[in-house]
Amino acid sequence: MSKDSREKVRQYILQSPLALMDKAEFSDFLSRAKEDELAPLVQLFLKDASWVTKLFHNYQDKKAALTARDPKRWEKILDEEERMLRG
Repeated sequence: MSKDSREKVRQYILQSPLALMDKAEFSDFLSRAKEDELAPLVQLFLKDASWVTKLFHNYQDKKAALTARDPKRWEKILDEEERMLRG
């Protein structure tokens, strides 16, 4: 990802109401994304910065479902994610 995109994402995360540790975790996670994966996030955050928090919680939920090896929980998360993105 370009430094410009990386910096934009980092700034949105730093300005979010997430806890400091959550900001660090989410920044680290997103820093591994490719430019084509990150570009839509930058646009989403630009339109509504509250998406940082929403997407962080979605990431946390997915991580917990994977750790628990719970496919029903994973499907529920994906359904909720789809509804959320449709708005």
